[in-house]
Amino acid sequence: MKKLSVLFAAVMMVVSVGMAKAQKIATLDVIGVLNAMPEKKKADADLKAFLDTKQAEIKRKLTPDKLN
Repeated sequence: MKKLSVLFAAVMMVVSVGMAKAQKIATLDVIGVLNAMPEKKKADADLKAFLDTKQAEIKRKLTPDKLN
């Protein structure tokens, strides 16, 4: 029984090394891909317009009314 467990452990080690070598690793330049998309320019412009609108709204709410 002990020989069987040692053999099983050895086989598992060989299989795990083989599987580790089979894995492929790749990298992706996400910023480069996003900058290449034409939709990004429109999304950036929409976001800037939204932020400007909300900042003006907050500034208007924080400024005390001069009529009171």
